[in-house]
This record gives sequence, C-alpha cells and structure tokens, in this order.
Amino acid sequence: MRLFFLALSFLTTLPVKAPAKPGDLARATRWFPLVGGVIGVLLVTTDLVTRLVFPLPVRSVIILFVAWLLTGGLHLDGLADTFDGLAAGGDRERALRVMRDSRIGSAGATALLLTLLLKLGALLELEGEARSLALVMGPVVGRQAMVIMLSAYPYARENGLAGSFRQGKGELPKSFLLTACLSLVVWCLWGGGGGLLVSVAVALSGAWLLGWFIARRIGGMTGDTCGAVGELAEALWLLAVTACRGAWTMG
Repeated sequence: MRLFFLALSFLTTLPVKAPAKPGDLARATRWFPLVGGVIGVLLVTTDLVTRLVFPLPVRSVIILFVAWLLTGGLHLDGLADTFDGLAAGGDRERALRVMRDSRIGSAGATALLLTLLLKLGALLELEGEARSLALVMGPVVGRQAMVIMLSAYPYARENGLAGSFRQGKGELPKSFLLTACLSLVVWCLWGGGGGLLVSVAVALSGAWLLGWFIARRIGGMTGDTCGAVGELAEALWLLAVTACRGAWTMG
C-alpha cells in the first residue's frame, strides 16, 4: 500500500507521508482512482452530516468547498493555467510559458468560474442515492481521466514532477480495473443501471477530447493540463448523472 499512500500524499492535502523510490511515482498512478474514491467517501460523509442542518443549496456549496480543501485547489489551479495557455496566441512555447505564470488571466478565470457553476448547478439537481453516487464516483472518474492522459501523451516540458508520473504507461489497465471495481461497489450500494455506465463514458470521452486538443496545441501533457482534464471529467460526470438520474435504481 506504499504506492497508494504516495498517490494519496500527492493528490490530496491529507496528512499522509510515504517514501518514494525511483520509479514509484509512475507506478503510483494505478492507485489514482482509489484516491478519488477516498475523496468521494469524504464528500458523501460531509453531505450526510450537513444534511442534518443545512438545505440542499448550502450543502452543495459546502461540498465544493470541502473538495477544494481536500485537494488544495491543485487541479482547479491547473484548469485556470491551462485555459490561459490555450487562449494565448503564438506557438507552443508561448502557451507553456503562460501556463507557468502564477497570475490568472481572463480565460483561466472564466473557465474556473464556469466549471464550478456547472458542478454547483448539477449538485443542486441531485438528491438521495443519485447524489451519493455522483459524489463518490466523480473524483474517481476525474483521477482515471488523469491516468489516461499520462499514459496516452508525452510530457510537454523538458522536466517537471508530472513527467515522473508519465512513465507509468503500463499502469493504465490496472487503474481501469480499479475503477471498474469501485463502480461495481457503488452500483451495488446505490444502483444506477445503464445510467452509471453512460455517465462514465460521457465523462471520459469528453476528457479525452480536451486532452487531444491540448496535446495538439502544446505537444503533450503537463501537470496543469492533467488537472484541467480531471476537473472537466468531474464536471461532465455530474452533468451526465443529472441527465440520467431517472435511470438510477433507487433502493
């Protein structure tokens, strides 16, 4: 489980430490979906506790806040940086330079705001078992999308921490197996029927399209772009669950 704790320490702000040996970062990508599952369980727990006190709109905002706390806003920052870079004129080198800039531009701010509004709008429409399913699986789907990007595309920079994760090409099938197992567990707990599979497919397909566009623009992936793809996958997942919520098998 050392590799799992390594992934957990990298993707969350939870007080977990794990020693890393050469090659461990690449192998740790197989555990990214399970890290998403941990985040999802914490979000569902938060929702169940706050349900005792707050109405749905307040709970939904709290969920987004807790998700931000659990990740330190790492992927949201990547989302903003990515869209600032994509909107920048010039060649790939200029786009990569803009992504490194800590300041947020109009494109990044707009992408950040719209993504959060889409998530909030979907959460406001979800209640009961469909809501619990959505909260648990959203982070799982988002982290699975990141593994796909790390496996499918080269690292766009000469050096960087995300490049160490990129080496784990063979971890993609293992991560898919883990995501499938988590989906089965969620299916048994909250149902979902074909809507669950459709929602996963929609989220990952949309994430793949964004990744393809980014890779064409800058020649590969970076840590920021992986975070952006993960955030988009989560947003698409919530939208798909909202659209398919009538398909859930409510227990």
